[in-house]
Amino acid sequence: MRHGTTARRAAGALAALALAVGLTGCADEGRDFAVPGEVCGTTVDKDALGDLLPPEGKKLRETDRTLLYSDDGCTVEVDHYPAVVFGWATVRTKQELPSSVDPVPALKAHQKHHVRPLREMPVKGKGAVADEAAMLSVPCEEKGAPEDKRLLLEFHFGSENEHHPEDVQERRKAITAFVEDIAPHAVKKHPCGS
Repeated sequence: MRHGTTARRAAGALAALALAVGLTGCADEGRDFAVPGEVCGTTVDKDALGDLLPPEGKKLRETDRTLLYSDDGCTVEVDHYPAVVFGWATVRTKQELPSSVDPVPALKAHQKHHVRPLREMPVKGKGAVADEAAMLSVPCEEKGAPEDKRLLLEFHFGSENEHHPEDVQERRKAITAFVEDIAPHAVKKHPCGS
C-alpha cells in the first residue's frame, strides 16, 4: 500500500513539474494580449504579425493613423509603441511625382535604410522593403480603371529608436513575410477607389 501511495505522489509531483514548466514557457513570452488576425480590418496571419510585435507588453490596440502617401490607415500599438503602421491610398501616376508611386525611390526619399526591391511580389505591381518599412504599388484592375491608377500600400514598423525583432536581418525577413501575407488581403479589402 505504501509503495502505491509513493508512486502516486511521485507521478503527481512529475505532473505538477511538467505543468509548471509548460506555464513558464508561456509566461516567457511576456505578452498579456492576444495577437489579432486582422490589421485595419485586413486579414493577416497571426504569426506574421506576432513576429513584428514586442516580446513583452500589456495592451495591444489599434488606432487611426495615416502615413505620408496614405489616405487612410491605422497603427497597431503595444503599450503606446507603434509596432505596425499600415496605410493605403489610390493614386494616379500621371498626376503624382514618379518617386512617390515607385516604392524604391519613395522609401529612399524618406531616408529608410537599405531599401531593396521586393523580389517575390505577392500581388501584381512593384514593391520594396527597407529595415523599418515596406511599400507596394499595385495596378488597379477594376473594370474601366485608368491605366495609370494604382493602389499604394505603405507600412512602417517600430519607432525611431526601437524595432522588433531587434536583429536587422531577422526584422527584414519578418517584414517580408508580413507583407507577402497581408498584401493579397489588402488588395481585396481596400480596392482602388474605396
